[in-house]
Amino acid sequence: MTEWTAAHEATLERLCKAKAPTQEILDALPGFTRPGIIGKWNRMGFRRREFQCQRVYKPVTRKKRHCRGWTKEEVDLLVSMRQMQPGTDRPCAFHEIGKRLNRSCTTVRAKWIQISRGHEPRALMFPVERPAHIPQSVITERDHAYDNDARDHTAITFGDPRPGRSALDRRASA
Repeated sequence: MTEWTAAHEATLERLCKAKAPTQEILDALPGFTRPGIIGKWNRMGFRRREFQCQRVYKPVTRKKRHCRGWTKEEVDLLVSMRQMQPGTDRPCAFHEIGKRLNRSCTTVRAKWIQISRGHEPRALMFPVERPAHIPQSVITERDHAYDNDARDHTAITFGDPRPGRSALDRRASA
């Protein structure tokens, strides 16, 4: 930690009264932090308003994104890779497709969502899945069980088995 000397104090006073930028003061007083300099200025008995150093603001320049559009071939490849792959039970992951297309995973996923919602000229039409076929005997058994339910509301709420269907009843009947 650097100790304050009379030369440091004179430099600080001269630069602050000249309203030098903060970075210039920090460069002129190596080894001192901005809070340390402000604290010393206050201990020297000067008003805070006199320590109105100008802050140097650097404009933020952002890189321009290079947005390249999607070609029809890329969209077709994305659609084909997102369909069920032979020998697997799920489609290709977005990061795999991104590697293949030389695009980020986020970009590929965003394009997939855009296509699947129909915002793309070549909208992906998802096949409508039919509900599973339930045999009529199962439906009849279910309806019969609901009609003949002799349980009270508490037993139904807490999931108690119907009379004759508990493990104890089955063991007794076996």
